Amino acid sequence: MPPRFGRLLFLSLTILILAASPVGAQAASSGGPAPGPRKLVMGTGGVTGFYFPVGGAICRVVNALRQRSGLRCLVESTTGSLHNLNGLHTGELDLAIVQSGWSHQAVKGIGAFAVEGAGKDLRALMALHGEPLTLLARKESKIGSVAEMKRRKVNLGRKGTAQRQLLEALFESQGWSLADFPQATEMEAEDQIEALCAGKIEVAAYVIAHPIAVIEEAINRCGASLIEVDAKTVQKVTAAQPFLAGMAIPGGLYPGQAKPVQTFGLRALLATTTRLPPEDAAAIVSGVIDNFQRFQRLHPTLELLSLDGLAASEPVMPLHDGARRVYRDRKLIGR
Repeated sequence: MPPRFGRLLFLSLTILILAASPVGAQAASSGGPAPGPRKLVMGTGGVTGFYFPVGGAICRVVNALRQRSGLRCLVESTTGSLHNLNGLHTGELDLAIVQSGWSHQAVKGIGAFAVEGAGKDLRALMALHGEPLTLLARKESKIGSVAEMKRRKVNLGRKGTAQRQLLEALFESQGWSLADFPQATEMEAEDQIEALCAGKIEVAAYVIAHPIAVIEEAINRCGASLIEVDAKTVQKVTAAQPFLAGMAIPGGLYPGQAKPVQTFGLRALLATTTRLPPEDAAAIVSGVIDNFQRFQRLHPTLELLSLDGLAASEPVMPLHDGARRVYRDRKLIGR
């Protein structure tokens, strides 16, 4: 395993231990019991994914400032965004990491949230890492642009997945339909690299945070290359789907990829509800901002964040008033 990606498991376990056991790091130094901290439970994702260690990093920052804020943050592994949004709705969770696509449905009360109705109490504390549409072309296919994908062997992914959703948005922007891809497959994401290198497909697609070992594997194993999405297409897709955003896979992450690769994708958000007091929301956001470089070092995905991007949750989900106040005070958004 490459050293860069081998750090992920170690960091995840370290963050989990530190996030789940903050008392040991800052035991009271004087006699007598201190007032108990206010407990905040954060829903994340599976322990092998990105949401769990990213949530652990946020909790670690919050817990390091526990004596000042009176907050104790606990990480909970969940099945992902849908569970987390439901947990916020019921009050089971105080904080949650959620994908922008699901967040859009929850705020609007559409799709999976049509029965519950619009989530008028949902609020964002910060925007986190991007999950860009990542297109990989087989070397022998000589596909170098989106336009050259038409009628080629593209793996669409299963219906209902983010991969399928974003590919269909891409096709729509080009005036294509699924009928333009008679050789398309619908295999699982984990089967794509084997199929790509064996010539069963010519284009694999992921909606995933970076850096990630599977992309490096495809490049090293069979010379796959990343396909860029041109600026005009990005603008068209994001205008039609407000929960999508233009983003870039930074240069230098993978072998032979010196320059950034432009694309679009979903974004992970740290969400809460209006039940969270403004002072608690402000403490969480200011804690991350004030310790931003240390925060970034807690997981490779966080290294790609920028301070200016933390407030970029709208138009998907409105900012919490306490978070908005901090961003305004730090001049990260206008007044």
